[in-house]
Parts: sequence; structure tokens; C-alpha cells
Amino acid sequence: MIDARQYLRSFRAKEARLQIKLEQIQSLKDRLLSTSAPMDREQVSHTTNVSVMADTIAMMVDMQKEADAQASALLRERWKAMKLMEEISPESAVILTDRYFEGKTYSEIGREVFITERQAQRKERDAIREFQRVLDRHEPTEDW
Repeated sequence: MIDARQYLRSFRAKEARLQIKLEQIQSLKDRLLSTSAPMDREQVSHTTNVSVMADTIAMMVDMQKEADAQASALLRERWKAMKLMEEISPESAVILTDRYFEGKTYSEIGREVFITERQAQRKERDAIREFQRVLDRHEPTEDW
């Protein structure tokens, strides 16, 4: 049996890993732009810069493919979670979406729906219980 809170928290962790990968790709792009290569009419030998540029481009392409695959998998998983949330009350779905997909604090959620921070915490706890019942009914497999 999967724990609803852990399941929902996993989305933020996966988004964080994807963000790190994208930052690494940007760092490689910056590195590539700071490396100079011979101009078209110059004699090209296997200089250090040409080798560094080729290695950097190859690394960028590989990392971009990985990032694309991670983003695609994350979108599929979020879609599945949102489909499951259709089976809970709309108020609970909004609270869980705000908290776990948008990363909002209890204070921010409370301001949005005109309740106190403490009430937002209680509503989130109730929403987790409701979502747990849905997860238990569907018994997601390992690919969730």
C-alpha cells in the first residue's frame, strides 16, 4: 500500500531533480559559449578548444534527452494523480494541488480560501485521508 502523503511529496522531489538537470544543461551551454573555436578560414587542428566543445555538445545532448524523458514521465505521473483527484471532493483536490503541486504554504492556502492557517492544516489532513482511500481502492502499481 502506498502512502498518499509520500506519493504526493514525490512529485516535488522529482521536479527538483529535473530542475537540477536543467540547471546543469544551462551551465554546459554557458561553458560552451565561453569556449572559442577557430574561425571558418583558419586551419583546424585538434586543439583543446575543439575537443572541449565537441565533448560539451555531446554531454548537453545526452543530458537534454535525459531531462526530456524525466519531464515526460513526470507529466504522465501528474496526469494520473490528477485523474485520481477527480474522485475526491473539489475542495480537497484544490488543497492537495496547491500544497503538493504548487508548493504553497498553509498560510498561502488559507488566504486563498479565506480560512486560518490552522484550518488549512486540518483540511489538508482530511484531504490526505480522502485521497488515501482513493489510492487504496486503485492500488497503483510500481510505475506510479
